[in-house]
Amino acid sequence: MKKLLMILLLLSVTMALAKTASAAIVQWSGNGHWYEAVYEASGIDWDGATAAATAKGGYLATSTSETENNFLYSLINDSKYWYNDGANNSEGPWLGGYQTSKAVEPAGNWAWVSGETWSWTNWKAGEPNNSGGNEDYLVFFEWGLNTMASTWNDVGRSALEKGYIIEYNTNPVPVPAAFWLLGSGLIGLAGLRRKFKH
Repeated sequence: MKKLLMILLLLSVTMALAKTASAAIVQWSGNGHWYEAVYEASGIDWDGATAAATAKGGYLATSTSETENNFLYSLINDSKYWYNDGANNSEGPWLGGYQTSKAVEPAGNWAWVSGETWSWTNWKAGEPNNSGGNEDYLVFFEWGLNTMASTWNDVGRSALEKGYIIEYNTNPVPVPAAFWLLGSGLIGLAGLRRKFKH
C-alpha cells in the first residue's frame, strides 16, 4: 500500500511540474545557441526581463545578423507577444540591445548584453529616435495597430512589453526535478521492500 501511495505521489508531482513548464527551448543551427520565447501577460520591463533571463542561466537574446534576426522573429511571430503602444504602433518582445551612453543620440553607443560586436542592425525606418529623451533599450517593432515585423525600435526601460527572448550558450534543459524525486522514491521503496523481506 505504501508503495502505491509513493508512486501516486511521485506521479502527481511529475504531472504538476509538466503543467508549469515554460515555452519550448529551441536551438538555432547558425551558432548552436538555444533560445526561449517567454510570454508575460501583464507585461515586464527591461530590468525584470534581464533579471529573469539571468536567473534562468541565459541573457536577453542578441541579433547579430539577418538570419539570426529572422530566427528570433519566428519565435515571437504570434500576437500574444505584441501590444499596441500609446502611439498606435505595435511593440514586441525585449531583445538584449541597449545604449551604453547618451553622448551620441539616437543611434550611437548601442551594445549587446553578451558583449558581441554591434555591427548589424534592423531598425524600423525613422528609428531609433530617442523619443522623450529616454529610449535606450531594444524591442521588436512595427508601425500600425495589430501588426508584427522583425524590425526594431528603441524604448524606455520601464516599458511593459509582453515578453522577451532568452539566449543560452549551451542547452539549459536540466533533468527535471520529478525524475530525481522518482529516483529517490524508487530507491526508498527498494529499501523498504528489502526491510520487509527479512
